[in-house]
Amino acid sequence: MAVFTASLDSALVRETAAQARADGADLNPLWQTMITVPDAPSPGAAEHDPEHAALIRRALTAPCVAAISVTPAEGPRTELEISVDGVGTVVCARRSGGEAGWSPVETETLPEIIMSLAPEGSRLAAPASMTTRSEATRLQLSSTQVDQVRSRVDREDSAQAAIEALPDLDPGLRDALTSTGDRASLAIHLIPPAPEQSVTLLRRWTSGEHGLYSADGPAGPLAGMHLVEDGDFFGTVIPLLHEGARIAQADSRAGGAA
Repeated sequence: MAVFTASLDSALVRETAAQARADGADLNPLWQTMITVPDAPSPGAAEHDPEHAALIRRALTAPCVAAISVTPAEGPRTELEISVDGVGTVVCARRSGGEAGWSPVETETLPEIIMSLAPEGSRLAAPASMTTRSEATRLQLSSTQVDQVRSRVDREDSAQAAIEALPDLDPGLRDALTSTGDRASLAIHLIPPAPEQSVTLLRRWTSGEHGLYSADGPAGPLAGMHLVEDGDFFGTVIPLLHEGARIAQADSRAGGAA
């Protein structure tokens, strides 16, 4: 249960971010894609609960931040921003873009929290098993097919209709690109004690009729997808959060501070 609520565009979040930056703290780059940070704290800003501000500051400056969303085929989307530092974990939870609830949690409970997101019986909810991606698992439109899709979209067709209209499309790729099943996404940014070794990953999953598919990067599925095992969602997210917790502990020992 949330300790308190504060939307990502609230004065509390924006002022906390501005004050942290003014104090010389580094905000995790992933948070900087989700919130608007003022150039400086507002001199006449209303006072906020200091415990709430401290919790948000921990989240914004954490060395491990992951944004995870799950959108069932039927039902509201759930979004979690998970920030792990040397003290523990702060979770910001939202449902269908609503008010954000902030709460501190034990880092050891993260696997349970992640597993509670996936709909029961979904391919996303299968036991953790990470797929090794290779050319053998890759499904991709040809450059000609991409041009055909874009041409149809430019003529105001929907992307799905444009894909469905492609002749001789690989059945697996058709399933991946036109599915309306459960979906999930992960964006994570890890900052080890040596910042030049920072790691960023953006990955999306789509549940099709015949399998689970994933795509990496901002370009989306038109840039290529992979057929993965049903447990790939948990098998990717949970180990990365474990690695984030390890990095956070190392950062704490190295003297990292918000």
